[in-house]
Amino acid sequence: MCEYTAEQTANEIRRLTARKRSFENAAERPRGIVIWVIMALGKDDKGKPRKLQGAHFTLSARACPNTVRIEYESLVPDAYKRVRVNMPAEQWAMICERLSEPFPVATYYIDGAALKTALESGIEVDGAQLETGRMALQIR
Repeated sequence: MCEYTAEQTANEIRRLTARKRSFENAAERPRGIVIWVIMALGKDDKGKPRKLQGAHFTLSARACPNTVRIEYESLVPDAYKRVRVNMPAEQWAMICERLSEPFPVATYYIDGAALKTALESGIEVDGAQLETGRMALQIR
């Protein structure tokens, strides 16, 4: 009985997650259209995208900072990865006393800051790329 309930709950979570993603995408579409319109208006005297001014608010396009998109984590070189070790403090003390003990399982993760610095300086890194030129809608 509990297994069935757990399975049904997991199915409901998947369904609601897909529904949430659908609503988020629907909310994002108009923003994309407004950014497209603002960019189509051209630039102002300062070289920035023009603003859409209304009676109560102003819409403007703002440049997003460069972001790193990791396509294949397995291809990213170890130079851009870090290791996190999770173990009891007693074990760590024993390892520090004598390094002959087997080392515990470690969690590898990508050092995003180091990877972004490398990509911005022009170094090509397998499995990752730098996304530039993205715009966000600002409402004031």
